[in-house]
This record gives sequence, C-alpha cells and structure tokens, in this order.
Amino acid sequence: MDVGGNESILSDPSGLLNESIVPSFINTTTIDPNWFYAASAQSAAAIVGLMGAFIITKMVDNKMHVRQLKSEISDYKEKINYVQSELDKKQKYVEEIAYEEDCKLVEKYLEGMVAHIDPYNSFNVDELYNKARFDENYSHINRSVLKDKYNQDYLIKVANYHEKLVDEFLVKKKKDIDLANPPSTDELYDEASRDIPNIKKSVLEERYNLKYLTEAKAPHQEIVESTMPETSNPWLTDDRSTIPSEDIYPHTSEDNYFSIVTTLKWDKYHKYVEEIPEKEAECNYYLVLIESKERLLQASNEVANLRVNLISLFIFSILGVFVPLGMMLFDFEYMLKLRTIVYVGIFSGWLLVLVVLLDEIRKRV
Repeated sequence: MDVGGNESILSDPSGLLNESIVPSFINTTTIDPNWFYAASAQSAAAIVGLMGAFIITKMVDNKMHVRQLKSEISDYKEKINYVQSELDKKQKYVEEIAYEEDCKLVEKYLEGMVAHIDPYNSFNVDELYNKARFDENYSHINRSVLKDKYNQDYLIKVANYHEKLVDEFLVKKKKDIDLANPPSTDELYDEASRDIPNIKKSVLEERYNLKYLTEAKAPHQEIVESTMPETSNPWLTDDRSTIPSEDIYPHTSEDNYFSIVTTLKWDKYHKYVEEIPEKEAECNYYLVLIESKERLLQASNEVANLRVNLISLFIFSILGVFVPLGMMLFDFEYMLKLRTIVYVGIFSGWLLVLVVLLDEIRKRV
C-alpha cells in the first residue's frame, strides 16, 4: 500500500513476481519495467545517432576520394594519349627509314644475285634468304622485304639478263655452227661456260633449240641480229645529240643540299631511336599509376560495406529502439516477463554494431 492507502503497482498482489520469474537478488518491489524500456530505447537511439553520423561522414569522404581518383585517372589517360601520339610519330619515322634501308640492302643483294639465279629453275624465298644469311654483308637482311622484292618483275629481269648472254654467245657462234650437223647443247654449254661463267644451261638450251635451230632450218631465213639485245655507247658515235647534257648532272650546290638533307635525316633518326625507349617507359609509368589508382578506386567503391553498415544499423535500431518502445505498450506483467529477452536482443544488436565498427577501423588503419 502507498501513503494514500492505494495499492502500488510494484507490490505484485497477484504474486506474478515470484522466484521462478525474477532472480533472487532483484528486489521486485522496486522494479519499474517502463523505466527499463525507456532507458534502453534512449541509449540505443544515441548509439544509432552516432553510427548514422559515422556512416554519413564515411559516405562524404568516400565520395570526395572517388572524385579525386577519377580526376587523376583522367589526367593520366590524357598524358598517355599525348605521349603515345608522339611515340607513334617517332616510331613511324624510324620504321620508314629502316624500311628504306632494308629495301636498299635487299635491292643490292638481288642485284648481285641476278647472274647467279637460273630463271627457269629459280630459288624460292627461303633458299635465297638462307644464302643471304651466310654472307656477312647481308646477314641481317629483312625476309619480309626480300619476299616483296623477289617477285615476278625481278625474275623477268633475271631472265632478260641471261637470255641476253645466251643470244650474244649464239650470235658470235653463228658462223661456226654447221646447220647440217649442229652441236649439242652440252657441247655449246661447255664452250660457253669457259668464256661466260654466269651462263645458264637451261637458258642456253631453250634459246638454242627454240630460236636458233628453228630459225636456222627455215629456208632463206637467218637470225636477225637486230633482235638481239645490244648496248650502244653514244660517246663513240658522231651523233652528239644523244650525249647527255651537263645540266642533268647535279651541281656542287645540289650535292651539298642532298648531303645536308641526308645528314639531317639520320640525325633525326638517331634522335628518335634514343627517344622512343624513353617515351615507352613514360607510357608504362603512367599505365602503372592508372592501374594503382583503379585498384584504389575499386577499393573505395564500398557499396557492399556500406550496405552491411546500414543493415547492422537497421537491426540495432529495431532491437534497441523500436522493440523497447513497443514493449511499453503492453501491460505490466508482459513487460516484466520479456525484459530479459529484450535485454539480450539489445546487447546482441550492440555487439553486431561493435563488430562492424571495429572492422571499419581495421580497414582504415
């Protein structure tokens, strides 16, 4: 009974607060479950407020960090594009000069091989390339350029060269050949090879059988020497109009000009050769920076971690704030029975929040 003679809500006249419900060390006459639930809700609300402020601060910092990383990545990509454009120009110039030199080397090699190639039984590219590799002057010859230059036009040039040698030889031998009993190709080849080392037997056989003997056997028909390739020297004739004019030869000033152009070309070539590795290293450096920034950006994209924070905060809000407030809507007996369960739930929610908070601290440290 209170002072006014009324029965107190803490006196438990129904005997519900017996030893089976409340521990022996708790004085049931002084227990007020409304105070317990109200204090629990207020404490949990304060914790929720702190965690909310922590998450908002984290979101703002993360957004600024992501914006800075994206800006740095964009700057590095612009630098790479600029350096790469400069690098492409230099590489293109170096490749063009190298290709010109490769062409000159291949043309010089093929020019020297004209007399050694049988036009009717010519080498393939691999055979010709392997021959060049054993020559110290052409050991570094470019196979792709050789394949391009060793084409049908070149083989026609080779055939014309050897056909000219054979035709000149046959013209000289025309008077010595008995058409009634012409010599064999082997005999002619043995004789020709002593005077003309580069003459090819296959060409001699083709020209001798198809041209010389066919025309020689025809009645009243002779080989027309004018059809044979001839070389004329205009300096030994009286026709001075065919003598080249001195104007077509470069003057000293023109020689100096071409010498200067060549010098500048090679200076530029060597300069670019030295700068290309530096530009490549610079591009690789920016690529490494971009890769590291992208990893940081990926790590800063903490949507999944933020979701965990929000879920833990939501669970703790339900258990620590709304459950205690909801319990205050029930009667005294019911509040008293469930306060231990509510306490365990609030404590579990707090442990969940504590674990998430410690995990965030560990990641930032």
